[in-house]
Amino acid sequence: MKRSAFNRKAFTLTELLLGAFVLLVVVLALWGIYGNSLNYVSRAKEVRIATDDLQDVMEKMQCVAFSDIKTLFPDGAAVNPAVIGGFVLNNESIVVRYTGADPLEIEVEISWTDNRGDPRSKVFRTIRTGSI
Repeated sequence: MKRSAFNRKAFTLTELLLGAFVLLVVVLALWGIYGNSLNYVSRAKEVRIATDDLQDVMEKMQCVAFSDIKTLFPDGAAVNPAVIGGFVLNNESIVVRYTGADPLEIEVEISWTDNRGDPRSKVFRTIRTGSI
């Protein structure tokens, strides 16, 4: 009696190689997704640190009397990032700029180099007045 193709009990070499190839493709895709997610987590951490540093500078400027802002935070001068939060990004620089007199338009910009070597920056803007 001849056995049909549906009655066999083992895989052929071709089926095993095809299954191994499909498994390899799935594993490589998951590995790529994992690598990208680590990159996104690293970038999100850097943006969070930058945002925290900008927020710290803005809060310190809010606690200072209006007449002392330009004295304690000179226009175009860099703020020392090590004093702010304790976490320092690569080549981190925080600069405060002003336009106007009263109301005073305040712009605080942070720039840094991310882990891949790309330049990044973020800006916060606000307006403060001394006539309240």
